[in-house]
Amino acid sequence: MNESENIEVLNVEESASYLKFSPTYIYRLAKENKIPHVNYGRHII
Repeated sequence: MNESENIEVLNVEESASYLKFSPTYIYRLAKENKIPHVNYGRHII
């Protein structure tokens, strides 16, 4: 990846709002590895 590339990371609430899903559903998708995500301690990013 070069310096000109920017990656935007959304939290669960932002992702849910963008996709028009509930945050609970986003957590379930992440737990089932159906969406890309990063675990940061006990939090999902």
